[in-house]
Amino acid sequence: MANILDIFSTHTGERLLRRSVAVCNISKDKIHNGFILALPTILAIMKKEKSLEKIETGDLIHFIEEEDIINTGEKVLHDLLEEEHLEKLKDFGALIGIEHENFVQILHLTSGFLSVLINEILKKDTNLQFNEVVKNLTGEENNLNRKFTQVLVKNSDSPGIVDSAEQISLNRDNDKDDESILGGFTGGR
Repeated sequence: MANILDIFSTHTGERLLRRSVAVCNISKDKIHNGFILALPTILAIMKKEKSLEKIETGDLIHFIEEEDIINTGEKVLHDLLEEEHLEKLKDFGALIGIEHENFVQILHLTSGFLSVLINEILKKDTNLQFNEVVKNLTGEENNLNRKFTQVLVKNSDSPGIVDSAEQISLNRDNDKDDESILGGFTGGR
């Protein structure tokens, strides 16, 4: 079953960490710990929402690598929380040894990343509801694992016949109708 913390088993998660280290100028370990705290926290806050403002971007990887993830996340976070609650949340970084201003950046990165991730999943299936996606990302439900994996794993050079290491690490279940790279070949001489 995939949930939001599984992001760090993918190249997308590595890209997010690498970009976050560059933006925040703190160690990868601190950034990772900040995400471990912030991702589920922001998702829990999002669960009470009916929707988020749509953010127009290329795709998730382009957003992580090229877009202004901090400002996007700041807007999302301010839409989610009143100022009083936001100030309390900003102090959580002290619990794991991250300075206030760095944790605020991690909160913004988290909010921007989650909003684009959710929008990408919703684009894959227009019949999905916002709360359904959020529940899947928290691990509460698990009927969107394939869509979650498709958004995180971009294999433009592969026809998708062989699972990538990312898909395997996310425990993707193969359907009976999945193609085999061997076709009907069973071996032998």
